[in-house]
Amino acid sequence: MEGNSFNLRGIGEFLSFPGLHPNLQCAALQLLEHAAEWQSTNFTECISVTFGPVANLVLDSREIQVRCAALDTLRLFLESPRATDIVKSMIPRGVVDAVSKDLDFPEPHVQLASVELLEVAAQSEEILIEFATAASHISSALPSMPIATQVTALRALETGVRANIHEFFKALADELHHLKKPLSSPDATIQIATLKVLEDSAQSKDPDLFRAVQTLLPDVKYILLFGKTDLHSAASRVMEALGVGGYSDRQASWSVGQESDRNV
Repeated sequence: MEGNSFNLRGIGEFLSFPGLHPNLQCAALQLLEHAAEWQSTNFTECISVTFGPVANLVLDSREIQVRCAALDTLRLFLESPRATDIVKSMIPRGVVDAVSKDLDFPEPHVQLASVELLEVAAQSEEILIEFATAASHISSALPSMPIATQVTALRALETGVRANIHEFFKALADELHHLKKPLSSPDATIQIATLKVLEDSAQSKDPDLFRAVQTLLPDVKYILLFGKTDLHSAASRVMEALGVGGYSDRQASWSVGQESDRNV
């Protein structure tokens, strides 16, 4: 490294060597992370030789430490404002699938790294289009995540919905029913964050997403009836977004009772 310029071509070639020790791979990935964070003067021009080796590690590495480092580095690639146009054309379909699978990975650090990558992807319309299916998979993967990771994951979903991208709406509409589980979470923070995703989804004006929120109406009504102040307020906003404003506790009680009768 010289001044604010890293030997990124050399690092990219180094990561391409077969049989590298995981510690060496992590060290090289850390240099790439520094280059991205410090906006190295040659960072953008060298993406063509650094992105591929990092993507390959996301695809192929079975070492948890390396996998997490590769996901973190890829996240910084996506986050760089100077690199978005270049990166979006280089993302292999396999990487999107790998990130999606890592949401279900039994190692919490890998899950967190994947969620943080998708949170960044959701902040760019061009990148979110590429990662739409992976980001939508958050809905079904949530129950397997630690609470703190769930909060980040739900924030990523909220950011994605607000991006107003048709490809993401379409993918999320098919997955939204999985949010039934976090709606009944014993952690109020998770419930409120889930209700916020539903509120934004109902307000999106996308017909498929709106209908998907409607399928969770009985669960929202239950929270409206039995939830404490913050939960009650969050559930009320979802009802209003669905056009069911002015919904009283008595109506909610009757409706929940009817739903229970149907399930007996």
